Amino acid sequence: MIGLIFGGSGSGKSEYGENLLCGYAPSDPRIYLATMQPSEDAKARILRHKAQRAGKGFSTVEWDGMGKLSPQVYKGASVLLEDLGNLVANTLFSSEIWNPDDSYLGVKSELEKLIQGSKHLIVIGNDIHRDGVCYDSYTTTYLEQLAQLQQWLAQCSDVVAEVVCGIPILWKGGGEFEVAASLGHGLCPVFPNSHA
Repeated sequence: MIGLIFGGSGSGKSEYGENLLCGYAPSDPRIYLATMQPSEDAKARILRHKAQRAGKGFSTVEWDGMGKLSPQVYKGASVLLEDLGNLVANTLFSSEIWNPDDSYLGVKSELEKLIQGSKHLIVIGNDIHRDGVCYDSYTTTYLEQLAQLQQWLAQCSDVVAEVVCGIPILWKGGGEFEVAASLGHGLCPVFPNSHA
């Protein structure tokens, strides 16, 4: 099973993705592929996500996207990639040489390997292009790459869900995924989010 779960910041998309993976693959080894770089600004969010997935059976692997991810890390496991927006930003903006084409192709290649090597893969995406703001060319390139990768992932996915205010809206996939997420909710206890 391949899934793309997207939504705005604080929408509940990560929790829904975790529950879906727990319900769909209750006995599989689970990998939480964390892409957020632990900057000072990100520490509160990282702690909140760690508390949210505590006790759910995930092994956390930190990956900023700058190196190749060893297939041994995820081979045969059920993987939750948190999140695509960070992965794209890490690869696009961390090089000293601005090369959007290499960045895009590198991220897509790594996602293809994840799809091929993992048993199940859920990618947490981002709600983009709704704010109506005109950005500089660098940010516009980032948003375009993220949109293209999410469109490609949606085509590859068995389930695509948007989460709005904690409510999942299935755009692709059937009732089996709603059932799995609901079962996963019972298998994966939900911890209240801290308001840091």
